[in-house]
Amino acid sequence: DKNILAVYNKVIKARNGLAVVQLEGSGCGGCGAHIPPQTVTEVRAESGLHRCDMCGRFLYYEKISMN
Repeated sequence: DKNILAVYNKVIKARNGLAVVQLEGSGCGGCGAHIPPQTVTEVRAESGLHRCDMCGRFLYYEKISMN
């Protein structure tokens, strides 16, 4: 999507090349800001794109396998 790519390019320029960060507990892996519980649930469920309200970075969740 062109709109998402435009936002991504803005964020990457504004945040020194770091536009996508891991969700760390209930915080942003980029700025450390608290992420609302509903958004945390949605990020973990991989339901759409979500961004930090404070720094604008895109959030992702990495599932840790206990094999």
